[in-house]
Amino acid sequence: MLSFVSSVCALAVPVVLLLALAEHLASPASLRQALISQAVLPPGLTWPAAYGVIGVEAALTLAVGAGLASASRGDAPLRLGLAASALLFATYAAYTFYLLLRRQGAPCGCSRHDMEVNGWVVLRALGCLAFAGLALRWSDHVLPVSGSGARSAIALSAAATFAIVLWHLPTALQDPVQQVIQQGRSRVRALGREELTA
Repeated sequence: MLSFVSSVCALAVPVVLLLALAEHLASPASLRQALISQAVLPPGLTWPAAYGVIGVEAALTLAVGAGLASASRGDAPLRLGLAASALLFATYAAYTFYLLLRRQGAPCGCSRHDMEVNGWVVLRALGCLAFAGLALRWSDHVLPVSGSGARSAIALSAAATFAIVLWHLPTALQDPVQQVIQQGRSRVRALGREELTA
């Protein structure tokens, strides 16, 4: 049972990273625009930070995926990839919590949809951190994915399901009224930026 749970947690990590990467690659300008609106970084650092996040997500997706595909139980590259992923998710959780406390109404920047940072965004990051942390803790029990057994297929299906549900949790639980308000704020901000550049 422990090997199944640890495998599901380990497999969920690259799936979540892949979902985040796909969202950011679909609209890289959205992440940069969100960083500008969040007003935490100096304006000159928003471009490098946005593309740095995309690069880190891509590298970790590949690292953890390769570690799961080729590693034996508790292999060092797999542990390193999981540890780095846990650090990234902890950074996301701390940053979004800071935004929630200090920059109310700030856009999330986690997808191409313009959504405010809310408690569910923070909980999603903590959930991802839990997946990575548990997989790292029990890395000796993670089943290699290279096998074509039924357990590997079931673990991969469960991991994909949990990861997709966790990824879409903030959007699914967003209050529709707040969503309309957020869209209005976004339009006002966009108009303000147009006037500044005109």
